[in-house]
Amino acid sequence: MKHFFESGGVLDEREMQEVLGIEHRALSLLLIILVSSMVIQVLAGLGPAYLAGEAAGIVISCVYMVISYTRRGIWDTGSRPSTRSNLTFSAILAAAAALVAKAAGKNLLLCGLVLGGTFVVTFFLLSMLLRMVSQRKETMEREYDEE
Repeated sequence: MKHFFESGGVLDEREMQEVLGIEHRALSLLLIILVSSMVIQVLAGLGPAYLAGEAAGIVISCVYMVISYTRRGIWDTGSRPSTRSNLTFSAILAAAAALVAKAAGKNLLLCGLVLGGTFVVTFFLLSMLLRMVSQRKETMEREYDEE
């Protein structure tokens, strides 16, 4: 497995797995901090220009991770791909988006629209991704069986 920064043979396999785990936790922490920062800025009433840097960082890193996972037929390290998990994640994200909208002073109708729209879009994207990952995994398994 290629690593972005070559270790030059200094680390053994166990140490490399530990490094990858540390990097994974650090990226997760970074994303949590960036999202928290954006929520605080929205609640403070700052405009979209103040959110652009954090939003760009989140979008770029998340798109890279999704593309990389999909190309390798991997769904996630902590959950299995299923319609139930897609519904759960979509509901959680939609509720969080609606709460942020309500806390930012938006009216109830707009919060409902944010909730519904976020749920539908997230569920659709996760379902399409589930299909792509499943197809890629099947293709990789067929290629492996042919060898």
